[in-house]
Amino acid sequence: ALIVLVFIGKPLITIVAGADYTHAYGTMLILVLNIVMWSTTFTLYPLIMTSGQVRYIVYGRSVMFITYVGLMFPLIQRYEIEGAAWAAVISSGIATVISAYGAYKYAGLGLEKPKKA
Repeated sequence: ALIVLVFIGKPLITIVAGADYTHAYGTMLILVLNIVMWSTTFTLYPLIMTSGQVRYIVYGRSVMFITYVGLMFPLIQRYEIEGAAWAAVISSGIATVISAYGAYKYAGLGLEKPKKA
């Protein structure tokens, strides 16, 4: 989807919505980053839920919401619609990192310091 969007996104917008909407191409590319990051959590959430570490999902979503709302107003004032897209990307990135930490902590993939014998 990303490759299709990068190479034929602008002509596709022109065909579907008209030339007046081609300015949305940049915003659409930013939002694709959001979708890519968010799609990684679909594999993490079942692992976190079955491990009983649901708090990482709750923490991630809560921090995501607070970050999104906190960034939305200043970024929209400065960058308009692209600011809203960046607020979504940044907040989703934070939620993904928190969820990934919870999943890797459960899976024991070495994020903690090794214990001395």
